[in-house]
Amino acid sequence: AKGRILPLVNADPVFNGPTQAGLPRSMDMIQLGRSFLYITDSTENSATSISADAVMNDEVDLTDAAMLALFQSRMQNSDTKMSQRFSTPSHEAYGISLGYENSDQHHYLVKCDSCNHYNEPLFNRDCVHLPGLPADVHDLSEIDVDIASHIDFKNSFVRCSKCSSPLDLSRVDNREWVAKYPTRILHRGYRIGTFSTHRLPIDYVVSQLLKYKERDYIRGWHNTVLGVAFTEESARLTEDQIHVCMVGNMERPTRPDVYVGVDVGAVCHIVVGQPRGDKTIIWELLQVPVGKLNETIEMLSQEYNIIAGAVDRHPYTPSADALRDLTNHKVMPVEY
Repeated sequence: AKGRILPLVNADPVFNGPTQAGLPRSMDMIQLGRSFLYITDSTENSATSISADAVMNDEVDLTDAAMLALFQSRMQNSDTKMSQRFSTPSHEAYGISLGYENSDQHHYLVKCDSCNHYNEPLFNRDCVHLPGLPADVHDLSEIDVDIASHIDFKNSFVRCSKCSSPLDLSRVDNREWVAKYPTRILHRGYRIGTFSTHRLPIDYVVSQLLKYKERDYIRGWHNTVLGVAFTEESARLTEDQIHVCMVGNMERPTRPDVYVGVDVGAVCHIVVGQPRGDKTIIWELLQVPVGKLNETIEMLSQEYNIIAGAVDRHPYTPSADALRDLTNHKVMPVEY
């Protein structure tokens, strides 16, 4: 609010006429004429305390889905009901990526000056000319330090996928937003990619690829540099994989020795499992509000003999430490 919103409001004449003098403007609330702009966090109290005509949620993929639904409910008495969501994508078919897939899917195309073909420039071999790139490298995410050392980045460029001429990404007169599904009129979606502007040159994209690989965090490169959801199968468990672990009507031993895994958030996810040979039998999959986490673990301790476990230390370390102490150091905080 202080660094981005207030400077814009205070500098724009439309917000500073004679009728605007003396209106309250703070970090969490700005009055604009007879309207009010609230800047809040994504807690339940914030999501239920203010009625609204428009709601804009930032970093959707880092926000609890239940909180997003609560924010939407604040517009039920409005004639406007304007909802906008923004986020860096994370996983495919999740959060902002799922919303975009269900939208009319606007792409920011660029027109080739040579052949008039409209391109959606992506970071792939069809759209990027990289002199020195070995012919057997089909996926540009395979580039490593050795491959990069042979590439002539000074003479690389984003090219037309039809005639291979260089594309000018710095102009706006050759750009156009085009919807892939124009008949989907209820939900508009826009995606900003690597080459939606000229500000991310090819050598920067590759250098970031190498850095993210060095940190073993290739998903971060896909999300923040390419601006796309991460689709690698190893990144997420499928529903079928989870069902394989379910025990069905198997008779449960009395107080079996189990491991416990806890994912902390506004809604906490708890997994209770028991090793059986080369696999783990899942006895419980629970979702509980964070305020009932310790109570639920105490209940599970009566039903199972918890011998070990892990809880993510973030986003709130005191909760993780309290769970550690509650289980006599059997469930330990973990930080990646």
